[in-house]
Amino acid sequence: MMNQHNQSGRSETRWAVLLLLGAALPFFLMSCAGGGQPRTDNMDPQMSWPYDPGQWSGQEGKFYLNGQNEGFVSVFDAQTQERLKVINFWNYEIAQLKKEGKPADDKAIDFIQKNVRPHHSWITPGGKYNYISNNSKGWDRFWVVDTKSDEIVGHLNTGGMGPLHGAFSPYRDLAAFGAAQDKKKGWVTFIDLKTHKVLGGTKTGGTQTRDIVFLPDNKHLYVTNSGWDPKKGNMGGVSKIDIDTMKMVKHIDVPGSRGMKMTNDGKLVGVASIRKGFTVFIDTATDKIVGKVETGKQPNNISFSPDSSKAYVGLRKEKAFAVIDLKTMSITKKIPAGKTANAMYMQPGGKYGIGTNEGDDFVTVIDHTSDTKIMDIPTPLGAHNVAYTPDGKVAIISCAKSREAVFIDMVKLEEIEVIDKAGHGNNGVRWAPYAKGLSSKKPYGAM
Repeated sequence: MMNQHNQSGRSETRWAVLLLLGAALPFFLMSCAGGGQPRTDNMDPQMSWPYDPGQWSGQEGKFYLNGQNEGFVSVFDAQTQERLKVINFWNYEIAQLKKEGKPADDKAIDFIQKNVRPHHSWITPGGKYNYISNNSKGWDRFWVVDTKSDEIVGHLNTGGMGPLHGAFSPYRDLAAFGAAQDKKKGWVTFIDLKTHKVLGGTKTGGTQTRDIVFLPDNKHLYVTNSGWDPKKGNMGGVSKIDIDTMKMVKHIDVPGSRGMKMTNDGKLVGVASIRKGFTVFIDTATDKIVGKVETGKQPNNISFSPDSSKAYVGLRKEKAFAVIDLKTMSITKKIPAGKTANAMYMQPGGKYGIGTNEGDDFVTVIDHTSDTKIMDIPTPLGAHNVAYTPDGKVAIISCAKSREAVFIDMVKLEEIEVIDKAGHGNNGVRWAPYAKGLSSKKPYGAM
């Protein structure tokens, strides 16, 4: 009996070890697959790195424009500016109710219209899928669109309200998204890019997790906590997460944190304190703050010059963009802009940058080689996000306080066309290449 008991115990132990190994295997394989060099097929210019649009220069593609408040995403041919398709997320969720045998009554439809708010398009590495984030305070829903057919092919729930911003790993088939509308907790969700399934998640050192960057070490990421409640000790800051264990390992004190971005060379991460008026720069190798710059009134989103020598910070209460020299950690200039200056978007392969002004009806065009203002270009109200063709010749600008958006000729620096019926609150916009065998003349193959 004793031998049988020992044998049974050893068997149970072996099964427990196998189960633990099985749970760790996906991350282990992804880690091994990373190798020593970062991937070259990243298509996200906002949070992920390295980003080299030049590799797609000359390739035909399309723009995705998210009509957040009206529940749809429009798809445009980037060459002709023709609208190809409207992807309706409200209809998709109504169909899901019927599929699950649930009533699509007035209450359910009201919930959908309030909580299905396609905020940003996040094109996965290689361009095969578009992850659609959701600006909802009451739902953690998230969608997957096949960019070949531009059909919704799946959805998932992230565990945190308002999964707005995210990033793709430069080494692994892995994405991470925050929960910018979740005031109860800070949360980061990990998603397998091959299966489009949630691998897990973790709490952070604050609430309302917003911007995410994967670090060059292939082991960690940073996430900003934009929640603010000093009476409860919620001061924001940057949480460092171990990717393999999905646990927070450090919290970097940056009170009032909001916008965050990493330099193109991966050495520094800039974090803007919208509530305290400064911008800090963190050394990604040491997690140390190596620069703190008093920036101005309500610094928000950050971008960098192509050579990673300068940072550009939108000042929401100053009608300006601050230019910061990263060697001296000092402001060299403030470029005049419009109301609620948001972010500077650099032209691929060119010398221009477009600064969006969320409270005005124009964008600010600069020459980033000299940091001089070139001109203002009229837009519909609330210019927010900018995407370019890889050659930098055409830009599309979303306008969040309007039902219109606009195409810009970056060679002539003039409007090509105003887009009507873009959806009120149109917000995120991205470029993606046509799938193999498809083109401007044949965007979806045989119909």
